[in-house]
Order: sequence, then structure tokens, then C-alpha cells
Amino acid sequence: MALGVDDKQEKQKANILLHFMGEDVLHVYNGYQWGEGENTENTKDILCRFKTYCTHRTNATFKRGLFNNRKQGNLTFDQFFSELSNLVKTCEYGEMTDELIKDHISSGVRNSALKTQLMNKKNLGLAKDVDMCRHFEATQQQISVIENLSAAAESASSVQQVSAGARPKSWSHSQPARGRSQR
Repeated sequence: MALGVDDKQEKQKANILLHFMGEDVLHVYNGYQWGEGENTENTKDILCRFKTYCTHRTNATFKRGLFNNRKQGNLTFDQFFSELSNLVKTCEYGEMTDELIKDHISSGVRNSALKTQLMNKKNLGLAKDVDMCRHFEATQQQISVIENLSAAAESASSVQQVSAGARPKSWSHSQPARGRSQR
């Protein structure tokens, strides 16, 4: 008697599952050719079927080509690292995944000074290489800000000199100051 109740409950679960998955899923379900040993009213068998249906087989060689040819380009390091991490998931590299990402970072970053640093370091591991790249990029951004501030300060100084009637150092001696005639 208990076996009949469990079977009935399992059939109900399967029907509820299919109902909530929607009409499109039900259409796919109805098109399945069920093999021997597969139970069309068992939620585990149904979910296993849909997992197989939804998981497309990938062409690992093609995916590896995409991964291996990815360069940083105009991306920030974090964007580049995120793309590599997502691309490698479909490459089927197994246990070599972290090592291959690490190698690809050292050859794919755009800054040659950073490439040199990465290649000169002993095997630090992926996490330390990622930290090094992030630190390098942050330092480059800070240097850029400082250089821009210095250039703006020099420009402001030149404007002040011109408005005061003095010649900025960058002007040649042959140019007269504004408002003054040359004799």
C-alpha cells in the first residue's frame, strides 16, 4: 500500500513540475523518446532529461581558440580577467585551468612593463599575479592623475604669466608679448 502512495505522490510532483515549467517545456517533454528504464513520471528522470537538453555540447577546440586569442585591449584588468575566467569555463582544461589563466594573463596584458614583471617572477600563483596586475593598474591610474594635475598647474602658470604681460618660458625670444610693440 505504501508503495502505491509514493508512486502517486511522485506522479503528482512530476505533473506539478511540468505545469510550473510552462507550455514550451511541456512541448519539449512530450517530444522526448523515453528509453527503457526511464520513468516519465519521476522528477529526477525528468530533470535529468532537461539538464541534458539544456546543456549544449561545446566545441572545446573553438572555445580554446577564443580563450587563447583574447588580449586585454582597451579593457581594465578586472574586465580582462573576468572575460578570461568566463571563457576558460568552456575549454575543458580541468586541473590546468588556473595555470592557463595565469599564463594567458602574462602574455595578454597590454602593458609591456607589466608583462616583464609577471614573466620575471617565480611561480607566484594566479591570485598573486592578479593582485600584482590590479596594483600595477591602480598605480598607473594614480600616476596619470598626478601628471594631469602637474600639466594643468603648468598651464595655469603660463596663463597667469601671459595675463601679467610676461613671456612664458615656452615662447621663443622672437615673439613679442601681447600689447607691446617690438622695436
